[in-house]
Amino acid sequence: MSLVAQMQRDRRSGEVSESSDDLPLFAAAEAIAASKRKRGTLLVLLPAVLVPLVLILAPVLVSQQFSGQAELPFADAGTTFSGRVVRQPRGDEVVLKDANTSRATFAQISPASSVEGAQSIQGIQSADVAENVETQKNVAAPNATVPKPAIVASQVQQAAPVLPSKNKPVQGRVEVAAKMQAGKPHVETLQARVSESSRASINQANNNAILDFKRISKVSAAQRDQLLLGKASELLQQGATALAIQALESEVAASNELPQSAALLASLWTGAKEFTAASNLLALYENAGRHHSALTVAGIRLELAKANYPAVLKTVAGLSPALAERTDIMEMQAVALHSSGDFVAASYVYRNLVRRDDTNPRWWMGMAIALDAAAERDAARQAYSHALE
Repeated sequence: MSLVAQMQRDRRSGEVSESSDDLPLFAAAEAIAASKRKRGTLLVLLPAVLVPLVLILAPVLVSQQFSGQAELPFADAGTTFSGRVVRQPRGDEVVLKDANTSRATFAQISPASSVEGAQSIQGIQSADVAENVETQKNVAAPNATVPKPAIVASQVQQAAPVLPSKNKPVQGRVEVAAKMQAGKPHVETLQARVSESSRASINQANNNAILDFKRISKVSAAQRDQLLLGKASELLQQGATALAIQALESEVAASNELPQSAALLASLWTGAKEFTAASNLLALYENAGRHHSALTVAGIRLELAKANYPAVLKTVAGLSPALAERTDIMEMQAVALHSSGDFVAASYVYRNLVRRDDTNPRWWMGMAIALDAAAERDAARQAYSHALE
């Protein structure tokens, strides 16, 4: 125990009287103890006050220090700022660089004056960067290659950044987006091109066919008729019935000297139940005195399709023996006889047909039906067996 503590304890215990000579010593001891208590209290309170104050002021001081060191980025994309943190301007700020101190400051701009301010600041920055480029060129080594004015101008133009604005888009971004858009393939455009190419191929094939028909018109009428008939037959074999009809119409309508082609066109119209068009075409050639076996066959086929059986039988009866014995005319005659109710005569015509070609199942079937309708069961049964072989 210290001497001061012992003296204090003795005074509190009453062991020392008020008249004792030791009282000044006790008073000095109490003063020393009070001074120690004050210093201890101060040492405790001082850190408690300073530490929060430092924590509050530290971010402000650091922010001011960093903002004071921020510099305007130079034109070269590879330029770095070692040991410095550069704060980027916000959307409503612009960067003002002092040419003497090389320090950048941030200034607020209003949306109304953003375009004018951006243009003026861009001019200041361009001049500043141009001055920096000129300074670097003067400091360069004597044997270094001096850049051309065009290159320097290009660098100065690249060094001037286009400030973002609500009214003026960033030119660099627009150009990059335009290049990317130009190089990007479009699926919808590619599909349209493929479809257009397919249509072009089909149209080209049709045009080639029409050109073939036009070349035919340069020869004589008889040769043109044969060539046109052959080309139309090829189109029919390919299944292009509509194209064959279109080509025949363009040629036959312009001339009445193509009887075989006209007969084929009339037969195609008959198959399409265009009876009026077929009848008018045949009448045109008949009035012009163009008689041909093909036109006769086309006329019989037209009357048979119209179910005008008496006209068919009358026409066949007036034919020459050589023409009346054609198998296609005999078959139409047999159909007309059967449809008219003359089953025996129809079976007789079918019998003559199978004598010429006993491998045709259609003729055997026609004869079997006619014999069955004429009540000749045994002969009909044999005809059915041949038709089903």
